[in-house]
Amino acid sequence: MKKGAVRSKRPEFVAVLCLCLCLGATAADPAAPPVPDKTDLPGLIKKLDTLAEADKIPVLNMIAETYLARKDNREAVRWAEQALPLAEARGNAWETVRARLTLGSAYYLLDNHALSLKHLKECSAKIKELEGAPGEVPKEKLLRARLEIASWLGYAYEKNQDIQSSLDALRNGAEIAKAAGDQRSAADFLYRIAIGYFVKTEFEKALAAGIESVETARKLNDPGLLSDCEYAVGYIYRDLKRWDTALEFFQSALRNAEAARDERRQAMALNEIGNIFTFREDYKEALDYKKKALEAARRSNDNYTISCCLHDIGNVYLETGDKAAALVYLRQALDIDIREGAEREIAIASRNIAKIHLDMNKVGEAQAILERALPYIERVDYPRERAGVYGLLADVHERRGDHVRALAYLRKASDLNERVLKEEGSRQLQELQTQYETDKKKQENEMLSRQNKINELALKRQKAIRHSLIMLSVLVVLIAALIFNRYRLKVRAHDELELAHKETQAQKDKLDKANIRLEELSRKDPLTDLSNRRDMMEMFEEEKTRFDRTDRPFALIMADIDGFKDVNDTLGHDCGDYVLKTLADLLRS
Repeated sequence: MKKGAVRSKRPEFVAVLCLCLCLGATAADPAAPPVPDKTDLPGLIKKLDTLAEADKIPVLNMIAETYLARKDNREAVRWAEQALPLAEARGNAWETVRARLTLGSAYYLLDNHALSLKHLKECSAKIKELEGAPGEVPKEKLLRARLEIASWLGYAYEKNQDIQSSLDALRNGAEIAKAAGDQRSAADFLYRIAIGYFVKTEFEKALAAGIESVETARKLNDPGLLSDCEYAVGYIYRDLKRWDTALEFFQSALRNAEAARDERRQAMALNEIGNIFTFREDYKEALDYKKKALEAARRSNDNYTISCCLHDIGNVYLETGDKAAALVYLRQALDIDIREGAEREIAIASRNIAKIHLDMNKVGEAQAILERALPYIERVDYPRERAGVYGLLADVHERRGDHVRALAYLRKASDLNERVLKEEGSRQLQELQTQYETDKKKQENEMLSRQNKINELALKRQKAIRHSLIMLSVLVVLIAALIFNRYRLKVRAHDELELAHKETQAQKDKLDKANIRLEELSRKDPLTDLSNRRDMMEMFEEEKTRFDRTDRPFALIMADIDGFKDVNDTLGHDCGDYVLKTLADLLRS
């Protein structure tokens, strides 16, 4: 994994998605529908002219599935779109599922994730009709279709950054696979679930799913799959800074990759072992492993993995201060990234190379690298990476004396950084709101449960009274005993009612405190705990109103942090955050 992709305390969603796709390419990609042996596509297409409309539908689907398996996704879409309306018009649920599954898969591979999700969701709804009609479709076909739908839905929701829905789909797939005794599919789903929880920073759940995937994979004679699962668990431990445990899993992943004779998996494991040594600042050992990883990646001819290794070696050389060596590897990585059109990686490599050139006062070289990368990174929405490139371009133009262009790029960088902060703040607020709603629903359920309990107690009390009256009319001699029993039940019911009332009041108090806390969070900056714009504007209006009423003057002081950009550029954003929090503490004191 590129260092630039995991510099922050929490990896960004896109960085972890790269890991997900990197792993998925080797084991977890949902398989295309099976292709008949020696499929005669020209013969099938020619045969369509002789078939009745109802008979054309399965042939159209077979053609589409064959093109999908051959990775000709546009042709797969073309033929599946012919099959779909015919199948729907005739109410053929199974052929509708086949067509929509092909469309959902192909559109995903064509990066049209909105259409992919649309077809997959409708496919999921349609297959429920078949589940309710046993015998219409063979169980094995139905099972494979359900597993494929769950797997593709996991990918599609993930691409739409809806991690919770992705997890729901993957958990459904894991349950289906376990129920069917399909351990390989279960292991695939489990380690993708682990990665999903990792993205949500729910590390306990991530580790539980990851370790279960490892245990499941060990039951199979598939070292490649086991290597993937161990790699995922090692990555989670790595993010938790449990270096020793992470190293054990990466080393085991390497051994299994070697047993599978899979150079790409070996490169991934070797590279992460090198990262562990990098974090321990053992740069010599890190370089040894990373160069071995690069050799394995080149033997595998996988450009993404080659680029990862080149980026990481360049970054290790940067840590050691060897800028010349760093440039050699980062330039190679950038060339591969540009050939592959990997916009985010282009931004990271260009930024690192340009910073080296600026440190060496080679302004022209820095400008050429950044302007070469600019068309690529402006195609996609990676605000943090784009802000970094714009900031360096502002530095370049300032050094050249072109202050107008420098200011323009600086404004772009500032706007993007502000957007990143807003999005992160909004995400955190949304997470708090979600947690609040969850807690509120839980409390409501508990209150409802208590109310039911109270009703049950009241009903018991009524029954006891009625029973006492009946017994009183029959057995006068037991009046005293029945009165005592009634009194005892009444006292007990009263005590339980009082206890239930106190517990309800306590829950209400907690809810009130949560509301107060939520109000505070909506008025405070999450990093510095200072008032946000909303709070400041309300205080400003209050002071203005007071001034209009009393003529008592007030003042608004604005301040800037000199050299703050240099702190971020040289020491990193974590250090910049520390400066902001420290300054906030000083202002409060």
